[in-house]
Amino acid sequence: MWMSVKLWIVGIVLGLGSCAHQSAGREPQGESVSNVAWTESVLQTKNLELQSPCKPRRVMPPRGVAVRGKVILIHGFTACPQQYFEWSERLAEAGWVSYMLLLPGHGRKPLADGSDDYSALPGAGQDKAYENVARAAVEIARGDSLPTTVVGLSVGGAIALDAVQRSPEDFERALLVSPFFAASNTLLRSVGLPLVGHLPFLRKKRIGWGPSCVDELKRGRGGVCNFRFDQLDTAQSYGKRVVRNTRPVTTQVQIIGIQNDGGASNEWILKAAKKLGWNTNPRQVEGCFYQEGANHSLFSRFDSPDQNKFWLDSLLKSATEFVDESKPFSARDPLEKSFGVCQIQSRK
Repeated sequence: MWMSVKLWIVGIVLGLGSCAHQSAGREPQGESVSNVAWTESVLQTKNLELQSPCKPRRVMPPRGVAVRGKVILIHGFTACPQQYFEWSERLAEAGWVSYMLLLPGHGRKPLADGSDDYSALPGAGQDKAYENVARAAVEIARGDSLPTTVVGLSVGGAIALDAVQRSPEDFERALLVSPFFAASNTLLRSVGLPLVGHLPFLRKKRIGWGPSCVDELKRGRGGVCNFRFDQLDTAQSYGKRVVRNTRPVTTQVQIIGIQNDGGASNEWILKAAKKLGWNTNPRQVEGCFYQEGANHSLFSRFDSPDQNKFWLDSLLKSATEFVDESKPFSARDPLEKSFGVCQIQSRK
């Protein structure tokens, strides 16, 4: 009983303080925007020293905009909820509550010497850490009567698909954004990670995204640039298992990626799409690839900040229409055995 009261009190505090405009959102008639599962998820991070862009965040519609539903947003490997900050504001204007989850072990403040703290990222034998995020997404979906869309980017895309597979009836829509089920490089995917990720003298070896990522951190990107071989191998092992267990669902699924993505394997993305029924039920499952040159972290202006993000305005518009109207992304040049090219919409 006391725990229920405690969670209720914490929920009120979080609701008042998480965003400046959050308390101004208008509740739908006969419903509440409180969500105990979300409150519990946030409580699990309360004692962690987190970077500001990495704290779990809820964004509510502004005053005068009625709540229409909720969107659960799951970020990518070594990144943070920050990847969705811009889109969550657009969703709020359209009446959607955004719940931005933090992946396990992510978002820690730098160590005393200024280096990345990546020690708690899920490593060898810790696949269930990602499964727990999928379970949390299901509980948040069930936490109120609002219609729910789940969105995942990169490793977050694998988690989003896992959540839908676990309980498709709780999600009206799912948007999988350059989902990472496996590495794009064939040698790394098939030999490098499975081998090195399990060798005791190599799996703890530090690798990372390089100097450009370090520069991004200096310019405001949340997250880390370094990680271990076994941590990347764990993300891939989890992603592959999600695909192997995938079955058709009643949820409307939209998949987007990038032609010749240097991060995620498009071969495995297409495997997931086919297992969902993309080639047999295209109205239920649709997909397209943005043209080569787009960034793997499609939603984020903080990744490669100097890059010409020719796709981003169109992506934000298409993604909002998918959530708001169940409208699939427009694609051109559809191919029989692969996705077509995501069309760039005008700003109008």
